[in-house]
Amino acid sequence: MFFSKIRRFIRRFQVGQRLDLSYIFAHAKPEAPLADRVEWAASLVEWIRSPHETQTNPTTRLRFVMQLLERQPQWKQKSAAVLRSILRETRHVRLYSEVGLPTRPTFNGEFRRRLTNVFMPAYEDPQNLAGTQARIFNEEGDHEWFSNLPEDLLKEVLTWLRTGLAPDEPLIPGWQNQVLDAIRILTARSLAITMREDIELRSPEFSISNHPLGLLHDRLGDLRTKIANGSASREDFDELRKLSGEGRKIIQAVRSHLEQFGVSVDLVYQMDRLRNDLFRLNRLLALLEGDQLGKNLVPLVHGISWELLRGSETDTDFGAILRKHIGILSRKIVERTGHTGEHYITHTRKEYFHMLVMAGGGGALTAITAFLKYLPPTENWPLFLEFLYHGTNYAGCFLLMHILGFKLATKQPSMTAAALAGRLKEDGSEDADAGFVDEIARISRSQFAAVMGNILAVIPVALLIDYLWKTQSGHSYFSPEKSTYFLDSINPLFSATIFYGALTGVLLWLSSMTAGWVENASVYLRIPDYMRTHPLIRWAFGEKRAERLAQGYLKNVSGVVGSIALGFFLAGTPMIGKFFGIPLNAHHVTLSTGAATYSMSALGWGAITGAMIAWTAVGILLIAALNFGVSFLLALSIALRARDLSPKRVRSIFKQAGRRLLRSPGEFLFPVKNKRRESSDPSGNR
Repeated sequence: MFFSKIRRFIRRFQVGQRLDLSYIFAHAKPEAPLADRVEWAASLVEWIRSPHETQTNPTTRLRFVMQLLERQPQWKQKSAAVLRSILRETRHVRLYSEVGLPTRPTFNGEFRRRLTNVFMPAYEDPQNLAGTQARIFNEEGDHEWFSNLPEDLLKEVLTWLRTGLAPDEPLIPGWQNQVLDAIRILTARSLAITMREDIELRSPEFSISNHPLGLLHDRLGDLRTKIANGSASREDFDELRKLSGEGRKIIQAVRSHLEQFGVSVDLVYQMDRLRNDLFRLNRLLALLEGDQLGKNLVPLVHGISWELLRGSETDTDFGAILRKHIGILSRKIVERTGHTGEHYITHTRKEYFHMLVMAGGGGALTAITAFLKYLPPTENWPLFLEFLYHGTNYAGCFLLMHILGFKLATKQPSMTAAALAGRLKEDGSEDADAGFVDEIARISRSQFAAVMGNILAVIPVALLIDYLWKTQSGHSYFSPEKSTYFLDSINPLFSATIFYGALTGVLLWLSSMTAGWVENASVYLRIPDYMRTHPLIRWAFGEKRAERLAQGYLKNVSGVVGSIALGFFLAGTPMIGKFFGIPLNAHHVTLSTGAATYSMSALGWGAITGAMIAWTAVGILLIAALNFGVSFLLALSIALRARDLSPKRVRSIFKQAGRRLLRSPGEFLFPVKNKRRESSDPSGNR
């Protein structure tokens, strides 16, 4: 919105002073320089648009113009000559082949072009109809009122433009050749896109020797000859449309291989270019066909003109292209994250208790991580060394959990949210909603099992470590001062625990997105293929082991990267705060529980009051809720947006889940005894 206002502000300086309609027509001069005639046309359109001075709409004002010209034949003839001369003296090819289309060969180049045009609009060549159109229709939203012009009024405008011409004289001589030139450019550009290595890899069924777009490019010469001779038939255009349709199948072929080969922003951008170029090509073919077969061209010209006007506005909308392409990439990342999230959802009682045991292992390791965190006096270390130590400690713990198959509860929400969104997309029927409520219940109790496993293990292991430390050193691991300081730091009344807990939820979500991005990049860059075929790896490990190594890499890359990312995100947050001199920290529920256990053990159970225990418990619960809630909601929001799911339907499902929770809260915490419900699958599988 801000940048749209900037563009409108810049354009207003280019429009000039608003003029009276009679003054405008009195100064229509066909013999004036082209730039002056363009300024005259811009003034006329500005009067017709008139967004601020009157409540009448542009359609009504254009009808008034037609009525006025009928009473003023001299104005009608001169103004028609001015507009006709603009159309005849400007080049049309760029307008048809570039306006509204992403034309730069790379996403970064197109993004920079649009971003630059926001602050410094590109030079608009008056000899080019693309620049002339941008100068005349210079307000955002011009395409909207133009699209509402009725056909009878458009026919009146066409009659006005032909004023003074002989019946058999064309309005724009040779326009068909300019349209054909634009079609040839669009075909060549589309063909060049499909010849890229990354596109060919994902569309192996299309050979170069018999490529549909190559054949289309060759047929255009024949079409030009037939149009010149007046012998073009419907069959000629049908053949070209068929070849264009075959070219569009390349887009589907590439999309069908995204799971196997991964996706990148630039690949999505190239597919967008190809789709838009082929769509414009078909619109231009329809225009030529209508001309050759004697059809009514007014609706066709109106449709293409509206598309070109809208394209002029979107050419400077860098936000739209960024959202579109990043959204598609996000969807692929979310799908990768969702595959991992499937492993965190329990369906049977056996899986539930297995999750509980594995989470207990994760809690035990976290107690050791909390012990190592405070072992050296890092407060006086250089920031980099402090960051490196804590990051290595966290990442090493999370990596060991991954290797041993242990579970960390806080890593689950963002991944299970992506998995849930994937299930929602698979079945859009209302009958499936009850199955999705069951899925929410499964996710909830799986998360509860992981949390309980972590906490029930971290507390006794931390007490055991503190006891062993005390037997060796004669004192508790934490000093009384450090214990009091830490317990105060998680007290929600006297600290920023709520903010830190929410911030940690963001970090948990970012780590899962990082893991999904790296996994997608690994597939896109074909790293597993390199590993299984690299001569050095095959020589060192053998062919079978190289294959297992490649499979193991793809299976574990997400977990490894997510563990490392989370570890260094947690370690880096306090370092950033220290660097900028602001109080910044990350409160992770399992680590905080371990540290709170060390603190209470150091103070001695006799010195701990009931209020201290209560506020510590409240702080831990808030941290847990924010860790899980923020990461889950962020992941679910991105996943739903990436998959174009209906927010209304999602709200309805969660309302049903809320009602189910009130009726049967135990179902969301413990495995149910109803075997049918346990084995149900929202996709319909058993």
